[in-house]
Amino acid sequence: MLVTDGLDDTVVDFRYAPINTDYADRFGTDGHKAADHNPAVLTLEVEPPADTTPPTAAATLSPDEPNGDDNRSYHTPVTVTLTGADEGGSDVRVLQYAIDGEAWTRYKAPLTISAPGRHVVKFRAIDLAGNRSEIGKVIVTITPDACPGSDKRWKIWLGNVNSGVANGDLGNGCTYTDILHPRDRTWSGNQEYVEFVTAKANGLRVDGRLTAADVEALVAAAARSTVGGRS
Repeated sequence: MLVTDGLDDTVVDFRYAPINTDYADRFGTDGHKAADHNPAVLTLEVEPPADTTPPTAAATLSPDEPNGDDNRSYHTPVTVTLTGADEGGSDVRVLQYAIDGEAWTRYKAPLTISAPGRHVVKFRAIDLAGNRSEIGKVIVTITPDACPGSDKRWKIWLGNVNSGVANGDLGNGCTYTDILHPRDRTWSGNQEYVEFVTAKANGLRVDGRLTAADVEALVAAAARSTVGGRS
């Protein structure tokens, strides 16, 4: 505790000594009685307690939920926004992040994660007193969409024919329809298309995604379709 007297602004540190308000001896040497002096006015300045509380740091993602077909990864770039707070009173001095084991970097603006693969983003806050938050971590996995604009209709359509077979998700952005009826391919005739569908449908059957009856229905639908030039 610091004490300032109202006579000559002398500052005395009384943290380790009692406060004594008897100024008679101190101010009675100038020819005046001590009683002629104005009473001492003491101003107490209490130092605030030191900030020992660590700050906190948090991260939010956009999109906030994975949008990949496996419900764990993202097909699109992800924006990571960091925020910090300090309840100890000294306020946050800096936010920092480190991506995939790289050095800590001062956070200035939201981060964009777009490279394919699994990425680990660590983050922390440091306050003005030098306290550090716990290190937070988010994991972002980017899986490029193998079939942008995927055909997600409930049933598998082969050209102009609804096969009646349930469509399914392959987990990489593609559906069964995308594999059986690729939109960027042309055919020399309907027979070539039927053979293609037969091979792809049997591959899905081997993988346990389709039954033998499903394959039969798909081959028949391909043969009835106008794909490959049939009118």
